[in-house]
Amino acid sequence: MKYLLMIILWSVSINNSFQPSIIGVWVNEKDPKLTWEFNASGQLIEKYGEVLKASPRTPSTYQILNHSQRCNDGTTDVPNQMYLKIADAELGSFCYYLETLSEEVLVLIDSDTGRMLIFNKVI
Repeated sequence: MKYLLMIILWSVSINNSFQPSIIGVWVNEKDPKLTWEFNASGQLIEKYGEVLKASPRTPSTYQILNHSQRCNDGTTDVPNQMYLKIADAELGSFCYYLETLSEEVLVLIDSDTGRMLIFNKVI
């Protein structure tokens, strides 16, 4: 029981440790017009140039999940794998494998298509 509690606390601390790193504005490396802004309240504001991809009244939400939290039916329970789940009221939810998250770079792999997205942090 003691070990189970330690594992749960460890997974929660890992999940929370990614949260501050993702907060900010990220620019897509291949298409600099595409920006994602993650805020501390769990909202994602997507822009293409100056055009919002979602209504400011209903921005997308995001969650960083660990391997024990299912992102969607397309993901597998891979030990130590982290996920980024993005939910949009109109479009549904999207799941990405969180490959790299540092203070400078965010690398995601779309769990449905396998397409890699690389973002660089600007703010």
